[in-house]
Amino acid sequence: MAYGVSSSFKSTDWKRNDKLGFPRLATREAILNAIIHRDYSSYSSSVAINIYPDKLQITSYGKLPKGITVKSLSEDHLSVPVNPDIAHIFFLRKWIEKIGISTVKMIAQCKEQGFEVPVWRTTGNAVTVTFPGISVPFDYNEGISEGLNSLIADYYNGGINEGTSKGITDSLKESMLEIINLLIKNKSLRASEIAERLNKPYKTIERHLKILKDINAITYKGSKRAGGYEVTNKLFEKLD
Repeated sequence: MAYGVSSSFKSTDWKRNDKLGFPRLATREAILNAIIHRDYSSYSSSVAINIYPDKLQITSYGKLPKGITVKSLSEDHLSVPVNPDIAHIFFLRKWIEKIGISTVKMIAQCKEQGFEVPVWRTTGNAVTVTFPGISVPFDYNEGISEGLNSLIADYYNGGINEGTSKGITDSLKESMLEIINLLIKNKSLRASEIAERLNKPYKTIERHLKILKDINAITYKGSKRAGGYEVTNKLFEKLD
């Protein structure tokens, strides 16, 4: 996994300060936990790692060990690994330490490095840990372009031929990608704010926003005065 590094200098200190895009050690702990506690009796199960513009999610098929709740994961707790042989191999490799403290270590590491603490949830027969507020350390534009193509194709019930479909020209698509990238970085913006930041006429942005709204790539949330446009879950699903 490419973590990405951002570097900065303080006016009072010439030493470079590097910060990873992800909480590296905590992420590794989460992946190891997913492998150790996965329910391998289901051959169709898997460990899924999903990277979004503002979060990282790791999901494993299986339930929490007996006697463990989501709340107790933030405290020292006894834990019996679902797959003790795998856990023992990781222990011999010095990838894990005492069973039952890994989730506590993950929380501590995130706090030390300035990241938001991970959040666990259980749904059906799966356990998901989410690292919120991360920054994507790679170019997300290619995936967004593919997702946008898919939404356009769905809307017009047909494929896209060399970037055009029912009047969707290359230049129009480029403008829509700029808007989506801006919304992903800022989460919510009004049309006037988008026009100002992209240095484009308000009427042009309004037309492009209408198309994006029609194909379900963006939606408007909130009141007319205080609300703004946001990227839809439908587009993020296409990126998946």
